[in-house]
Amino acid sequence: MLSNADLPLTAKLYSNPEFKIHHVQAKRSINSNGTKRGKVGEVIITTY
Repeated sequence: MLSNADLPLTAKLYSNPEFKIHHVQAKRSINSNGTKRGKVGEVIITTY
């Protein structure tokens, strides 16, 4: 199991049918730009 940013590249890298991608929202409290703090798209990738 791993997590990563919910980006098109992540979907492409793990597009193999052996992976299951779960889309979630993750709260981020740290960012150099204060307006970008908060919920962001995250994926949890597992195998069947």
